[in-house]
Amino acid sequence: VTGHVKDAASHLGIAGATVVVTIGGLPYSTITDPDGLYTIKAAPGSQTIKAVAAGYGSFEKTATVLAAPGSVTVDFDLSVPGHDYYVKPDGNDAADGTSPATAWKNIDRGDVLGVLQAGDTVHVMAGTYSVADPNPGEQAGAGWRIHNCSGAVWHPITYKAEGAVTMNMTAPGVDLFDCVLALYANNTVLDGFTIGGTWAGACLWGYNTGLEVRNCTFNGYTAMYIEGRGALTGAAPYIHNNLFANSEPVVMGNGSSGSVFYNNSFDGSYYA
Repeated sequence: VTGHVKDAASHLGIAGATVVVTIGGLPYSTITDPDGLYTIKAAPGSQTIKAVAAGYGSFEKTATVLAAPGSVTVDFDLSVPGHDYYVKPDGNDAADGTSPATAWKNIDRGDVLGVLQAGDTVHVMAGTYSVADPNPGEQAGAGWRIHNCSGAVWHPITYKAEGAVTMNMTAPGVDLFDCVLALYANNTVLDGFTIGGTWAGACLWGYNTGLEVRNCTFNGYTAMYIEGRGALTGAAPYIHNNLFANSEPVVMGNGSSGSVFYNNSFDGSYYA
């Protein structure tokens, strides 16, 4: 039996995956090469071939194996088994967040608990979410901070608005670092929110990689602040299909020139 074990999202081969076939009641296994290719011997007839890879779980296929010198090809496209979590305005942060009935109250609760993994989605139900400035009258007062849990390339952690979701700060801050939401984590997606109510709607930090902001509406004094803190490394932030509704839609800080913008609408001037 020969075949190719690939990531279903990227279509790239998965090195080091284990492929198992049972012969005479005993399991025999092999490991995929750096390109995700494998070869394993199996008895003629109907056989169950199993592929296992770290972070992907276990997948099985049934194939009819031909007698020697015949061969059969069995390919696997493995998916990351992402989990769904839920947030709603009247939720409870003491709940487990795994269903709408047991939803959390705060958008960053899963990150605070450290339970989110690559491929997970946080569904934020319709409504208004307000957060207090943790440092009133001072700088650097981000309301929600996403920094504990990072996704992976092709398998980000996604925060998705389900319906009309507004995030704001209960009182305006005093500078660009007083933002409603700060994204510090790697490979994180923000999708479909309306964010405003303070100096900066969202802060993106360029020393992280694989950030994506899409289908959002930003308002407030400054819609978005992007700070590179030196040269951007890895995948730069991708900002697309958003509406920046303010006189200063985006402020680009030091080292943030690698950020990628496309298909956005700007109601105001672009400031760098």
